[in-house]
Amino acid sequence: MPFSSAEGKGFFEDWLFHMMVPGHITTIFDVGAGCGSYYELAKNCANAAEQYRPNIKKDMVINGSEIHAPYISHFKLEEKYNSIMNTDIREVAQDLDPHDLFIFGDVLEHLTKDEAIDVLSKIKKKSRFIWLSIPTKACRPWSNEYNQHEDEWTKSGNPNEQHLHMWDIEELGFCFGPFTGLCVFPVVTVAMIEGDIK
Repeated sequence: MPFSSAEGKGFFEDWLFHMMVPGHITTIFDVGAGCGSYYELAKNCANAAEQYRPNIKKDMVINGSEIHAPYISHFKLEEKYNSIMNTDIREVAQDLDPHDLFIFGDVLEHLTKDEAIDVLSKIKKKSRFIWLSIPTKACRPWSNEYNQHEDEWTKSGNPNEQHLHMWDIEELGFCFGPFTGLCVFPVVTVAMIEGDIK
């Protein structure tokens, strides 16, 4: 689906606003942009932060990638992002320019576990922060495991929508931790990772 889960997006906006005001984040790369929902959230944060940092929108750069070309035209992503690449993050992670923030909003589940670890290790070297939002297994009594139906990738005509690995919270921590923030919602887990750029 080109739309990511709504869970955690309020948390994202609050965190991003507080990172934008002091200038910790001015360049953003949205991996798997889909319909551009994280672009809209980032622009909302920039608008809100403008009263504290007047040049923020002038300084803000939001780039992205999307593997499924029809989404780029259908959702007019070229009109939103400063730059949008029609590419597979597995093929370009090594060569991307550094950004303050890389967003993986419902992306890692579409990679194998080994691919996800490889991509994140490359991106970590190029970022100050990484934001993850990812469906997780039901490993708490109150959580709801997301069980993907085959028609989500067959009817859409986008085979890249298929989930290739289902993560649980402990596994996320082992592979990508320590986190600077972690919040577990009924269906997704969101996490912040500090990158290697200080």
